[in-house]
Amino acid sequence: MDPFASLAEAYEAWYETPLGAFVIAEEERALRGLLPEGRSLLEVGAGTGYWLRRLPYPKKVGVEPSEAMLAVGRRRARGHLGAGLGRGPALSRGEL
Repeated sequence: MDPFASLAEAYEAWYETPLGAFVIAEEERALRGLLPEGRSLLEVGAGTGYWLRRLPYPKKVGVEPSEAMLAVGRRRARGHLGAGLGRGPALSRGEL
């Protein structure tokens, strides 16, 4: 059972609200200040891939445990999301 299935379609709609737009702008400012410059980014828990689509890294990849969130992200990225189904702990065990 996918606990995010009922939320996936509306997940990014919050970003379009006044509060959501403010929070996203602040998060982006913080992330750009904290993330090192580089050529690649791995996002664990990528959701719909919002940050994968937004952050300026030449090579970006994400893992997300929700099939519904990935499906929405792939549609929004027109199939070029660069994320796959998986869970963070599997990375450390070499299972992905």
